[in-house]
Amino acid sequence: YEENKSRILARCNSYRIRNQADYNHSSRVRRLLRNSRVPKWANLSAIKEIYRECRKVSESTGVKHHVDHIVPLNSLRVSGLHVEYNLRIIPAVINLKKSNKWPS
Repeated sequence: YEENKSRILARCNSYRIRNQADYNHSSRVRRLLRNSRVPKWANLSAIKEIYRECRKVSESTGVKHHVDHIVPLNSLRVSGLHVEYNLRIIPAVINLKKSNKWPS
């Protein structure tokens, strides 16, 4: 990835521009799904802090990190919640490979 980072980012940006409607739709669906999976008892300040920490880790290491749902919000086998104990910070490369799969 590091060796081809600029080429990969250019390809992703080009795809997003060519498929803006699809990109907007999938982003909206993902956001709505996440919001529908937040229970009333979720600790929203803890969740925000995890996202802030993720940004700090990315900036300090120079490696892009994502906040990952340990139990996916939407998969064929399980459906998790958007709560602080279902979140973890992992490198983006690993999260993108994982997608929304649940291990067997």
